[in-house]
Amino acid sequence: MQVYGGKLAYHARRGGVYYIVYDGKELGAEENLTLYATGGELAYIERRADGEYAVYNGMEIKAAPDYKISGILALDGKPVLYVVNQTKKQNGSVMRDEKNYYLIYDGKEIGKEHDDVYDCSIVNDMIAYTAVDKGKYYVVYDGQEIGKEYDVASIPAEIGGKFTYVAGINGNYFVIRDGRQVGGEYKEFNPGKPFIKMINGRVVYGAARNNTFFFVYDGKEIGVGYPLSNLGGVDLYTTLYTTLEGKPFFVARNSKGDKYYVVREK
Repeated sequence: MQVYGGKLAYHARRGGVYYIVYDGKELGAEENLTLYATGGELAYIERRADGEYAVYNGMEIKAAPDYKISGILALDGKPVLYVVNQTKKQNGSVMRDEKNYYLIYDGKEIGKEHDDVYDCSIVNDMIAYTAVDKGKYYVVYDGQEIGKEYDVASIPAEIGGKFTYVAGINGNYFVIRDGRQVGGEYKEFNPGKPFIKMINGRVVYGAARNNTFFFVYDGKEIGVGYPLSNLGGVDLYTTLYTTLEGKPFFVARNSKGDKYYVVREK
């Protein structure tokens, strides 16, 4: 069960088929739906006999024949679709699939001029994403290209109301928030599921050194030496919390990887 926009969504079974029920209404068979929490409301992709649809805020948008819907965001009460078109391209004697990701908002295509688009997000009510052109990764925020002075810039996010992203130079990665570097530099950044978030008004992200995972909380490395991992269904995005006293604690696993325990920072 999960709550979207203050309304309950859950799975139910009838005649051997699992359905999704939202706000007391049956949406459809589970196998045909992909749910998203978008702007605090429920959005979903539904696969029907006549094609694929994005459904959000009472609106239905049918995918065109030349693309598939890969995700849904929301801006000003309208869906922002993350889509991919897949074409066949001749490579010597072999036909290969060539994918290109971009966005569609209010009937307009966004980012299609790039080789690819990743890490889409809404930052301060503006669209942000990672663009890729000829192997170069940089951020586009409200139509402005940002981070091209670095070897790589990616993962745009809104952290505490500030525009934030990850940058890298010479294999060292770090966080830029509101135009300034936050924390140190690391050879490996965000192993597992990429994330940057804020806990108790402090920036938190995952990093690694020599294949050892840890968290960076308010510029301080915590969890170093513990077998943190994204294995066994536990990943860095979901394993860091805080206590009521504001002290961070996290979930670690034993050396065998078959048990988990909580570690609280002193």
